[in-house]
Amino acid sequence: ILNYVKRHFLHMLFSLGDKHQGIIQTPASKTIQPGGSVTLNCTVKTGSCDGEHSVFWFRRGSRQGFLHTHRDQCKPSSPSPSCVYHLQKTNLSSVDTGTYYCAVASCGEILFGNGTELMISDEVKDQEAQIRILVWLSIIRVGILLFFLTISFFFVVVKTC
Repeated sequence: ILNYVKRHFLHMLFSLGDKHQGIIQTPASKTIQPGGSVTLNCTVKTGSCDGEHSVFWFRRGSRQGFLHTHRDQCKPSSPSPSCVYHLQKTNLSSVDTGTYYCAVASCGEILFGNGTELMISDEVKDQEAQIRILVWLSIIRVGILLFFLTISFFFVVVKTC
C-alpha cells in the first residue's frame, strides 16, 4: 500500500490542472459515549475526473498506519458529481480518541480531508473536571492573597497609629 501511495504522490507532484474540486469530510468533530459508534464521511467532489478512487483512512498519531482503505469505481451521485466513502467505528473507547483523516488517490492526485476530531465523553468529563479544579485553585489563591494583603494593611495602619 505504501508503494501505491508513494507512486500516486509522485503523480500528484507532476500533474497539471484541477481535475478534482476537493474533499469534504464530515462531521468536523464528534463526541461519543464509550461503547458507542460513529460513521465518518469523506465526500469527493469528482469534477471532471470520474473513475477508480483509492480512499485511505488514518488517525493522526496512530501507530497502525492506515485504518481502512477503499478501492472502487466512483459512480457520482446526482445532482452534484461526488462520491461518498464511509468509515464506521463501533464500540468506541478512549483509545479511539483523535483526529481522523481521509486521503483520496485518483487521476494522478492525492487529496486530503480536513479531518474529523473524535472525542470520547469520558475524556470530555475529565477535561471539565480538570478545568473546575484549576478554577477553584485560582479562587483559593486569590482569597489567600487578599487575606495576606488585608493583614498587611492592618499591620501598617496599627504601626502608623
